Amino acid sequence: MMMNKILVLLFVSLGFIECREMHPIKPDTDMCFDSYIDVQPINLSNLTKACVEPFPEINNCPGMGLFTDEVILLDCDISGNKRTEPLKTGCYTLIKKDSTEEVICQRYNRKKMCEMLKTPSNLAIEVYCQRSSRSIVNVERIKTVP
Repeated sequence: MMMNKILVLLFVSLGFIECREMHPIKPDTDMCFDSYIDVQPINLSNLTKACVEPFPEINNCPGMGLFTDEVILLDCDISGNKRTEPLKTGCYTLIKKDSTEEVICQRYNRKKMCEMLKTPSNLAIEVYCQRSSRSIVNVERIKTVP
């Protein structure tokens, strides 16, 4: 009986540690986020920006056009209508290359210390990072004085 209480307490404690408040993308801003194909090493040559902008062809719905020919809609459905029932915080409508709709949600990546969106085409979008966890690329040499 005592062991069960300890296990429940441990499970609940770990659950609270893992539970994080997501930082949803605001649909009314011109924010840009780093995006890259997740299976490749990150460097400046394959790093692109995914920026929030209105899509006139989808009733000016705010979203992000991605270089993978996908679109993330922030608060509309695929027909461009504002959602009557919002998705879970941090979840968005993805319009894939074949014009089908899918819901994708932010997840916390411990290794990168970032909240990420990941599309089925392996595009990763860093929505919010606690600190810059990426290796420094193209840094000039620092001369030290003997």
